[in-house]
Amino acid sequence: MPGLPEGLNKVPIRAAGWVMELTVDKLNMGQDYPGKFLTARRWPGDPGPDLILSGLNNKVPKLSVAAGDKKILLLEKDSVAGTIESQFEQVKDSDEVKRLLRGIDEIWTTNTAGLQKENVIFTNKLWPERDRSTICSLDVSTDRFWRVEQ
Repeated sequence: MPGLPEGLNKVPIRAAGWVMELTVDKLNMGQDYPGKFLTARRWPGDPGPDLILSGLNNKVPKLSVAAGDKKILLLEKDSVAGTIESQFEQVKDSDEVKRLLRGIDEIWTTNTAGLQKENVIFTNKLWPERDRSTICSLDVSTDRFWRVEQ
């Protein structure tokens, strides 16, 4: 995959009688990172924004009234495919979501898919601003913290 640019890429796979489009999210993890290729599929019954709206409606009001200096909603991402990010993008500008988010400071995702062997927890800030500098990980066996190099 050296020819693909960093970021989201659509790659058509063609064979006799069919075409399948792959979405590849290429991310530079630093010079010393040996590299990995993780796969996932998007289930045909993807709930779209309904799942994220349901989660926000159930969790944000409780978090809003909790005591604390900073209120961070942590959403579990159990698929490498990244559906939480795309679902949130579909609803973040709606009046309903803007009203809900007034009561909290940040939303982060944590990736729990297929990481049992690596003993690593990957996290990424989703809101209020989302950029690659917030992608980080914690190796639970060594307590080593890592963050994307800028």
